[in-house]
Amino acid sequence: MKDRFGFKSAAISSILVMAHASEGNLSRARTAFEELAAPDLAACNVMIAAFAQNRDHIGAKNLFERMGERNIVSWNSLITAHAKNAEPELARAVLGKMPQHDIVSSTAAMLGYAYTGDMSSAIALFLAMPQRNLISWNTLVSAYGHSASVEGAEDSFARMPKWSISSWIGLIIGYCQGGRIQSALAVFRDLPAKNTSACNAMLTGLCLNAVMDEALALFLAIPARDVISWSAIVTGFL
Repeated sequence: MKDRFGFKSAAISSILVMAHASEGNLSRARTAFEELAAPDLAACNVMIAAFAQNRDHIGAKNLFERMGERNIVSWNSLITAHAKNAEPELARAVLGKMPQHDIVSSTAAMLGYAYTGDMSSAIALFLAMPQRNLISWNTLVSAYGHSASVEGAEDSFARMPKWSISSWIGLIIGYCQGGRIQSALAVFRDLPAKNTSACNAMLTGLCLNAVMDEALALFLAIPARDVISWSAIVTGFL
């Protein structure tokens, strides 16, 4: 895919950045990005998002600071990078510097507090949101779940205006972290559709609570096992 002089075009390189980033291949995305003589805003945003997805907050921050033009997507991706690296204060600092922010910005910053178990700060940020969407609510339920606050997860889940598979997964995680494995299994069995993420959440919970017979049965029943599935079952039997 080169031009008549044998050089790869900027358009092709930009497409490759997006393709490799969507596949989670940070190394190839970075290589394609570095081939761009003058990457545009869209390519930069995709690359920052790829850094964030792979928890490379340094790569995201360095690219962000080099960008001559930024938009709200650029800022949100940097917040996400800090949040996923468990740096909530840095995520919130970026939020405070934004010329304008939206619900995605606040939810991404809240995720940072959730990763570190700082539920009081996560809740404060959630309550300060002028608007909340399904992702905001799911993040709150998941945060309670990971911090083993079963009552908080249940209460937030009950107050949600609507649910998605991620909502149910957050509740399953909460029950498992709180040692209520039968409650988690009841929720899991009632799910109308069980994707790999839901199966992995339940599998991890079973292994965490040393319910290995059911864990093995679930593992064998997962149609599309991934690295999380294998890691959970191997760790469970150690």
